Amino acid sequence: MFRALCLIFSAFYFTISAHAEPAPWAYKMQNKTIDKKSEVAPDKNSLHKLEKKHLQSAAEEIKPDYVTIPVPKIALNKGMIITEDHIDFKDVKPSMISPHIVTDPAQILGQQVRRILLKHRPIELEKTGPVILIKRNQDVSLIYRSGAILITTDGRALSDGGTGEKIKVMNLESRKIVTGQITDNGDIDVSL
Repeated sequence: MFRALCLIFSAFYFTISAHAEPAPWAYKMQNKTIDKKSEVAPDKNSLHKLEKKHLQSAAEEIKPDYVTIPVPKIALNKGMIITEDHIDFKDVKPSMISPHIVTDPAQILGQQVRRILLKHRPIELEKTGPVILIKRNQDVSLIYRSGAILITTDGRALSDGGTGEKIKVMNLESRKIVTGQITDNGDIDVSL
């Protein structure tokens, strides 16, 4: 049984080695680029150096360029504020990067998680946003400015939002729905 396995293995090995690429020094001998005086194969050390150099150059040709992107160190739940302690970096292929993937940690530092971010996965911009300043169904002040005229009234927020975001708000007096931008102090500017 053992002899049969040895015969099968040796037949398999010789079949594979017959189809394998020749060593770099063998290729040079075929093209007669080895020193004409020696006409012999190089010694073991120089052969090892040639093979190592050949493998390194092949690896450099195959290795694609990578892009470093920020990823969460741990899973981040909805409502958490992203800090430097939450961010790690990962090298990914450029083909994995799309316009909605975060490539710069400055884009997400201080932002609030809107949807769960998984550990070591690329972060999508839509899953983060400014810290929520106004919550849905919260009573807010609507401000309308036009030149020297300033009108304020009460409204009710129809969605969550942070500073600088546009949300829909219902005017409580007229029951009309308007769109406004959230200001730093929590008012809604509908002067747009």
